Amino acid sequence: MVVYTKAMNDTDRHNLVSNIEASMHGITGDKREMIINRQVSHFFSADVNLGIAVAKGLGMNTDKMMGESN
Repeated sequence: MVVYTKAMNDTDRHNLVSNIEASMHGITGDKREMIINRQVSHFFSADVNLGIAVAKGLGMNTDKMMGESN
């Protein structure tokens, strides 16, 4: 997503991630985990840095997602 890395400044990126996180924290129900995982994978596909920022904001293990081990 060129817009995330090239057209947005740090404040805009922070605000975007904060808005996404706030919206995703409101997801409830039996399929919550599936929905969040699927959506985060879309963010990773659009831009790795966006995916990492959203995943970290949601408390997800980004090392595991990136195939790294601790």
